[in-house]
Amino acid sequence: MTHEETKAWLAGLKAGDEVCIPSRSGWARTPTTYRPITIERVTATQIIAAGDRRFRRDNGHERGRDYCASDILHPYGAAEKTANEMAARRQSALGIIEAAGRWDDQPLEVLERVAAVLKEAKGEVKP
Repeated sequence: MTHEETKAWLAGLKAGDEVCIPSRSGWARTPTTYRPITIERVTATQIIAAGDRRFRRDNGHERGRDYCASDILHPYGAAEKTANEMAARRQSALGIIEAAGRWDDQPLEVLERVAAVLKEAKGEVKP
C-alpha cells in the first residue's frame, strides 16, 4: 500500500475490525507470519487493540516501538492468511524431515525420491 492508502485505511478502522501484526523470528530464511488482532476502540490519535496494545493512528506503529517493523498494523487479508498457512505447512514438513532421524538408515529408494523432490523444488528438474 502507498503511504496515502495506508493513512486512509488506518483512518477507516473501527472497533471490531480484524487486523494483523507481522511476526518475524529474526532469522532471514524464516517466512513472515501474521498475528491477527482485533481492534477494541479507536480514539482521535490511537488505535487500541486487544491486550491494550496501542498503535498510532497516523502511521500504525505501536506506541513506543516506532522503529520496529514487526509492530505495525496491517490489513488481515488473503495474502496474510496464505502466508500463515504456508508457514504452518513448512513447519509440518520440517518436523516430518526431522522425525525421519538418521538419513543413512533410510533405503536408497527413499533417498532418491527425496533428492528428486529437492531438485524439483530448486528448479533443477522439470516435473
